[in-house]
Amino acid sequence: MSISAFILFQAALLVLIALVGVIFTCALPTPSQKHKAMAAHYARGFMLSMCLAQLCLSMRHTDYAIIYLLGYNLFLLVSAYLLFVTVVKRYGHALRYQQMWLISMHIVVLEVLTLVFAFYYDSEPVRDMLMLVSCVVPIVLAMNRVRLVLSRDSVGDKVLLLVLAFTLFTIAVVAPVYLTLIAGSEFEQTVMGLLMVVLLQLFFIVGFAVSVVQSLVNRLNKKVYTDALTKARNRHYFYNMAPKISENAAASRQSLAAILCDIDHFKAINDTHGHVVGDKALQHFTQVLQAELRKSDMLVRMGGEEFLVVLRNCDIHRATQLAERLRASVTDNSLIHQGKSVSVTASFGVVEIVPGADIFKSLNLADQALYKAKATGRNQVIAIENKPA
Repeated sequence: MSISAFILFQAALLVLIALVGVIFTCALPTPSQKHKAMAAHYARGFMLSMCLAQLCLSMRHTDYAIIYLLGYNLFLLVSAYLLFVTVVKRYGHALRYQQMWLISMHIVVLEVLTLVFAFYYDSEPVRDMLMLVSCVVPIVLAMNRVRLVLSRDSVGDKVLLLVLAFTLFTIAVVAPVYLTLIAGSEFEQTVMGLLMVVLLQLFFIVGFAVSVVQSLVNRLNKKVYTDALTKARNRHYFYNMAPKISENAAASRQSLAAILCDIDHFKAINDTHGHVVGDKALQHFTQVLQAELRKSDMLVRMGGEEFLVVLRNCDIHRATQLAERLRASVTDNSLIHQGKSVSVTASFGVVEIVPGADIFKSLNLADQALYKAKATGRNQVIAIENKPA
């Protein structure tokens, strides 16, 4: 294949991949958060910049080698930083002014050094090493950003991190080894460059798409399992998670505790003040409880004015003490609506779910304790011992 034919083939292939990437990113759901919505734009910029870098590399085989000298390192580093910014925006973060200034300075410094080692020292190996070392910086920054938000169940983020790790390995290991030990003619290097650009772009498209789709799935799951009014977890979430929570507690030989609570005279609040105040009372009650709980504790709205608190690694005594604090906090923090104070109290039933005990049967005991608390005066805590079968 002649050089001109190869350049035309390469241009057509790169344009095709870029179009696929643009169409793919346009087809993805657009996040409502401003910075997240910008991620797709930077992703398209990354793919376009990678294509321009490869086209610049091809120009060294023509009478326009000056384009290669001026543009190749420039567009590669711009691509690396666009990849970094895509990741930053993907997680809804903003770049500070100082960061943008440092990125701009890095790009300018690399371009100046590239020109120095092109026109004064004519050292292509030095230019290549400068480019590779420079591109490592934004890729490492992008990987660190993903690791900051990475969770055990985040498949999409793991795929994105894997793509970044592959990119880093290519830049830091494969490229230096190839250039110093294996590289053949300039044409062979250009063909290898095209292959790497195509692979990186395809991996990036897949990684970015999986990350976005996984985020959408997580958001939908959160809506499905979250009570719309109070923002607490709903009963469907509890029923889905209860077996796993019970298994983990049994495996670690740790007790669980459950606190079932119910707002006292909630119907009277609705009848006296209206359903708007009733809804505000539920929201207020949730906020008061949540303020006293640990991050590991689970607050669930079971329905109506009844709530469940699941406490990990907690025995009956500590659970009862917490329930008393919750009761006192609810009593002491009246709901204020339109300048008027609406008194809210609650009753609590407490049970310990010892290793080996059935979590749902234990909740029946908590329900009995709650019933007793309401039947014997309300605004109090009743605890029931629970023993495994």
